[in-house]
Amino acid sequence: MSNPVLNFGEFININESHFPNKTSLGILGPFIDGVVKIKIPHTGENNRISHRETPEGHNLSYGDRTISVPKKCMKKTNFGDFDILKVDTFMNWFDVKENSLAFDDFLENYISSEIAGAKSNPSVGEDIELIMDMLGVDCSVAEITEIDENLYEADLDNGMQVELDRKSKDDLFKSIRVYKDANDIHPAFTLKKNGGKFGCKYTTDKGSHATSHDKIQGIKSDPVDQYMLSIVMGKDAEEHQKNLVDHLLKMLKYHSRSDESPVDERKIREKSEIDNLMNVLKNTIPESHIEEMYTHARSNFSSK
Repeated sequence: MSNPVLNFGEFININESHFPNKTSLGILGPFIDGVVKIKIPHTGENNRISHRETPEGHNLSYGDRTISVPKKCMKKTNFGDFDILKVDTFMNWFDVKENSLAFDDFLENYISSEIAGAKSNPSVGEDIELIMDMLGVDCSVAEITEIDENLYEADLDNGMQVELDRKSKDDLFKSIRVYKDANDIHPAFTLKKNGGKFGCKYTTDKGSHATSHDKIQGIKSDPVDQYMLSIVMGKDAEEHQKNLVDHLLKMLKYHSRSDESPVDERKIREKSEIDNLMNVLKNTIPESHIEEMYTHARSNFSSK
């Protein structure tokens, strides 16, 4: 979400007559710190996630789906007519791929089922806005056109254009391509879902860059993705640039120190990451400056 400090007391003011999206369904996050917040009404909202606390942890259920999360990963706070579950997805339990995928699938099924069931003909525009919201882009669909079966083109109110491709009307997306301008030939950002992977491709006048994640939340926790999203979405990238520069300088420091040691797989991976960071940073830093950083680091640290 675009506001990681949003107070969950604002759920009191939700207008339930609006077409459901992730927020109105009672879910915020994941935020930069890995937290997901879930609203659990005490009564009167049948089509919502229910919660039961056990000695071992927390059981969540929706329809015929259930998932159990350890106590250390979840904290419950009472807000009068409802509880808020604060789920920390940076805990070790979520490092196990099967656990993180099960949790993601549970929430994704809940959101998709509610959105699909809200109307006999679900709004593709709402789906696009939901995906853009996941990426931290606040926008609305101004106009949408069906190009082919399950393939749509949408103009956004911020001047961008989006192409959404999905397997079926019940699928949120198979791929989504974002163009900074309707006249652009190539998308600035592409997100593809393939099996259990989410692949991102960023295209700027400095070239293309690709990343891959086991879950879509990885995009919001990866510093390279956040930097590249800022670039292609026309947002301020200064903070993300600083984080990447600091990371690059640390890598140059320790990688340069070991230049005399035999080549091993770790050093090959480090060199590949250094080259990648240097290429990525060319989007906002002149290439000559990056080369100066590289030369300066090698001269300072190689003899130490």
